[in-house]
Amino acid sequence: MSGKKAKPKPPDMEVIRALSRRLLLRLVQPKFAEPKRRVPFLSIEIEQVLRGTKHILITEPMLIEMRPPLIIVGDIHGQYLDLLHIFEMFSTNNRDISSKKKRDDADDNPAGENWNGFICENYLFLGDYVDRGPRQIEVIMLLFVCKILWPRQYGLLRGNHENAVTNLAYGFEQELNYRFYDGNSLWHQFNNVFAMLPVAARVGRRILCMHGGLSKGMKSLDDIRRLKKPVRSVFDVMLVRDLLWSDPAPGRGFSKNHKRNAGWLFGENEVRKFCARMKLDLIVRGHQCVQNGFRFFCGRKLLTLFSAPRYAGSGRNIGAVLVVRRDGRLSIRQFRAINGEDPGPDRYNKDYCDGLDDDSNTKTGSSSRASPPPSQPPHLSEKLPG
Repeated sequence: MSGKKAKPKPPDMEVIRALSRRLLLRLVQPKFAEPKRRVPFLSIEIEQVLRGTKHILITEPMLIEMRPPLIIVGDIHGQYLDLLHIFEMFSTNNRDISSKKKRDDADDNPAGENWNGFICENYLFLGDYVDRGPRQIEVIMLLFVCKILWPRQYGLLRGNHENAVTNLAYGFEQELNYRFYDGNSLWHQFNNVFAMLPVAARVGRRILCMHGGLSKGMKSLDDIRRLKKPVRSVFDVMLVRDLLWSDPAPGRGFSKNHKRNAGWLFGENEVRKFCARMKLDLIVRGHQCVQNGFRFFCGRKLLTLFSAPRYAGSGRNIGAVLVVRRDGRLSIRQFRAINGEDPGPDRYNKDYCDGLDDDSNTKTGSSSRASPPPSQPPHLSEKLPG
């Protein structure tokens, strides 16, 4: 007998797609949209969805290509009702960007259900789906289900919180253990899938999207394309760390990001040089809570998007998404928080806002609450559970 380990059996994607349709219908039912802690799925269903999502993500490069029209969405951080509101904004009753009556794969719509915008447009999400918010599991499960049902129409990028040492410290592991008896096992399985997420996307060849920002050592987009999966910890690969943790800042050049203790601060001259070298018109990123949901930098060469209004239940910010039309025209849709979201248990609900307008010379809005410090990676020698 050979001592080699047998390859795991590939998942039955037809079975997983059928399950995903049922879960999507369940997730958008009004009774599950109410602010409550009841979980609308079982652990075994989560495990099936994770297997299916991982099977799809393995085939994607680290730099994905997407074509307009599409919606670009910033940080969500477990704010499930606000995520549902984003889909509702672009439902068939609120069409905005596409002249087509339905999307290319809209025929995959069993029994003609109302999918509330899920199949009306293409979406690119910039990461940070988990941590801090009250319903992180619903958010990430909804997005993974959509990825399974419409893999070409949903781009899911990795954020700095889709990393084990970070979401151990900032709430995802705690929420899983609070809501599931086998939460620790699920936490490991989720992070195995996060390790397969792409780290950047190019939209229409002229817009580059990532969660954080620029890397000092990056010379071409091929540097991203050459990255191999899985990346278990973003701190093991410098380029991945920088793309997920860096921030724009007034001034010139690159400097250490002391506030986060990870990634870089990069100035306007670096943005201009990068866009010229990569033949880009715009860089779109998330990673920072901004008062109006969006903020331009470097003469509109870089855009920060944040899609979690009233961040962590106490922020005064509104949310925004970027609409990229078929002809390349851009517009920004702002929206306010949906009232009634349950703040969740104190032990995993924290009041944080990542550098609210602290890197811009043109601050907008005001808040009576001092901005807490941004996310920092926990000490890397910290032992992970289980």
